[in-house]
Amino acid sequence: MDVLGLVKIRIRRGIGLAVRDTVSSDPYCVVSCGTQKVKTKVVKGNCNPIWNEELTIYIKDLNVPIILQVFDKDTFTDDDNMGTAVIDIKPLIECVRMELESLPEGTRVDRIAPDRHNCLADESCVIWNQGKMTQDMILRLNNVECGQVEVQVEWMEDLEDYEEAMDMKIEPKDAKWKAVFKKKTWHDRFVNRIRRGHGHGHEHEHV
Repeated sequence: MDVLGLVKIRIRRGIGLAVRDTVSSDPYCVVSCGTQKVKTKVVKGNCNPIWNEELTIYIKDLNVPIILQVFDKDTFTDDDNMGTAVIDIKPLIECVRMELESLPEGTRVDRIAPDRHNCLADESCVIWNQGKMTQDMILRLNNVECGQVEVQVEWMEDLEDYEEAMDMKIEPKDAKWKAVFKKKTWHDRFVNRIRRGHGHGHEHEHV
């Protein structure tokens, strides 16, 4: 299956994370999608950690979920689970498909309300800014007593972005998938698939 694109996930901060040590935790985030897995640094002794890190993964199938997990780093035992959330990028992709490059900077293209079908803790907005479509999210962590994670998600479709991402910490780092991004024809194939609505069974209305 062809690669559809890259997702850049900016892990900004944790909010009110669960205590897993005596009085605090040593949290870090793991983002996984299929066989890929990338993670942030560990922040020592802080249940409101600031990460401000960018993690990048590639997407082959929009129906394969992007999972964010938070763990407490332990030295002598297995790392403790501090919650899980699903990052839903389909609303962002639908906005990209609208091809709204002429919008004024800072335009709010769409807003997604929290409900039982997503992991949003608050309303999430898709914004057109500096020639890019991004979505800010505050994710509610599940399977834990408390905690949220603030992230920003960006769908990359410029060849320059692909080349830049190749220098990032993307896993797996095998030559086979990296070679895909070196083929200029891949960009055209990706854009055509997005315009045809590949991976979607519905349209999203915007006002």
